[in-house]
Amino acid sequence: MKIQDIEDLYQMVLEPSKEVSGLNKKILSILESSNCKIEFLSKVKNEIEELITYKFSDIHLLPEELQITLENYYLFQSKLSKIKNEIDKINPTKIRGRIVSHKNEIAFDFLFEYYLDYISTYGGLAYIFDIWEEGRENFGKFSFQLRVMENGQDLKVVDLYPDSQKHYLGKGISIAIILHSKELFNKRIISSSNKKKSFEGEANWQDAIEKVWKRLENNSLAGYDKENDFYYLV
Repeated sequence: MKIQDIEDLYQMVLEPSKEVSGLNKKILSILESSNCKIEFLSKVKNEIEELITYKFSDIHLLPEELQITLENYYLFQSKLSKIKNEIDKINPTKIRGRIVSHKNEIAFDFLFEYYLDYISTYGGLAYIFDIWEEGRENFGKFSFQLRVMENGQDLKVVDLYPDSQKHYLGKGISIAIILHSKELFNKRIISSSNKKKSFEGEANWQDAIEKVWKRLENNSLAGYDKENDFYYLV
């Protein structure tokens, strides 16, 4: 993390926690285990959202290492609220763009917006995309997510779903956004794997294999890594 990031974190999170030693130690341990500011803030927010649900009568249920007593409970809750409010003020930087997809010789024009966040389910950073048709901003959107891989070279497709009403199904969005992501981030784009998983619940569904990755492979746009069981853009 950058020096300025550390200074910001002390002001927003660490300084308020100093008045409750157990909370301060917990937050410092999260800082030590985090690789970047985004990961740290996400982990702290998740921790606080859980702790803030404990009522006065639940003090005995709080983790012992927090050292919360009857005397410091309200100070503890006050500091939790202050830290949460500070983190909530931070809005992720969202970037907009446009893609054109093709299906059955028909061209479709879409807008997209994405931001970078730490996703605890994935155990890492991920680019979170919303994709929609102009004029349908208030309706369901196509969801696309890329997990940032530890090697610093790959982005793994971990979410690729149309809206619940299926308005965006069958319009070539999946292939269009995967190809565009390669240009956008200058990284290798890989599929999820059914054998070498990055997180519990990861899967490369058969529909995605047949309708997306096989089609890319047939057009010499993708290859398949048999050993690690994933497709990749070439």
